[in-house]
Amino acid sequence: MMKKMISGLMAVLIVLITVATSCFADHGITAYAATSAHAAKTIYIGDSRAVDMFEAVTGTEKEQKAEVHSYDQNGNYWIARNYMGYKWMTADAQVKELDSVYHRGDTVVIMMGVNDCRFHKRYKWYTRYLKKMAKKYSHVAYVSVNAICQTPAASTKTQNGDVCLWNYHIYNSLPGKVKWFDTYAYTYAVNPSLMKFTDDGMHYQQNTSLMIYSLILWYKQCTGL
Repeated sequence: MMKKMISGLMAVLIVLITVATSCFADHGITAYAATSAHAAKTIYIGDSRAVDMFEAVTGTEKEQKAEVHSYDQNGNYWIARNYMGYKWMTADAQVKELDSVYHRGDTVVIMMGVNDCRFHKRYKWYTRYLKKMAKKYSHVAYVSVNAICQTPAASTKTQNGDVCLWNYHIYNSLPGKVKWFDTYAYTYAVNPSLMKFTDDGMHYQQNTSLMIYSLILWYKQCTGL
């Protein structure tokens, strides 16, 4: 049964990667936006991995931004900054920025946690905050923390065991209204070779960022967001 499950996951992933490859000829988003019936925008909140994803999606990776407070070419808004975690995400400045661009019907996607997951009990901070967000905003989703590369050259102290434990706790504590986008399950957990890292072991090469982004879009479609 386990072999059949893994084969099924791989089949889904191959389809997703094929779709992503064809769509991302122009970075993918224009094609997706044109076919989506959902007119409301998405607001992405994240750390340095989200900064990298924004650059990959918009074709601005050469700029090597430290933070993003900007719309992409499809009208979706990104709030992201390198090295940040829970305290930054919940600070007044970020909450005010989110509220200033949010309109009823928008989806808020949280891509945070990799800088907190080494401190296992902090998942409780996240689930409490996500509960508050679910009451305030129309649609909220949390993206699982994705893998890190554990090599001698890696600069992070976080281990993949921390990532797995964090995702387990978040998933089992997530408020009912908050959608769970388990990108980890469709990438590293299925086939670690799919993940291409930069030298620091924490961040991803452009194609991997785009693959994860395509999974987020897929989850949005599957959940009707």
